[in-house]
Amino acid sequence: MRPYPGRSINTQEKKVFNYRLSRARRVVENAFGIMSQRWRILVKMMCASQAKAVKVVQGLCVLHNFLRIVGDPTYVPPGYADTPREDGVIQEGFWRAEASGVQGATNFNRSNNLDGVIVRNRFCNYFSSRDGNVPW
Repeated sequence: MRPYPGRSINTQEKKVFNYRLSRARRVVENAFGIMSQRWRILVKMMCASQAKAVKVVQGLCVLHNFLRIVGDPTYVPPGYADTPREDGVIQEGFWRAEASGVQGATNFNRSNNLDGVIVRNRFCNYFSSRDGNVPW
């Protein structure tokens, strides 16, 4: 999902949407970056059926979450993951330096289609609603 472009951010709702989308992207990028450094099977194309590849990724997500919950210091030592500093700036984690040679999937359609715009607007409305609002 794409954020609202800078020239069209004319409401507080769109600013909130872009911020929340950015935070979600950082969380996912951090998790999969850490996982790809810990489990190298995620670095290149898997020689497996799509169904089996999905199961492998799901299993690794469960294992990643388990290791994060139990707080295994060898899995994600201090400074390994991205962390926000007191001034709000994100301090990049060490996994990024290790992943500098790893390329992500870039072979997808980036066109701005109507379905994507509709979904983005629904999320924008939800984030601004009573149900989707969060305290800062």
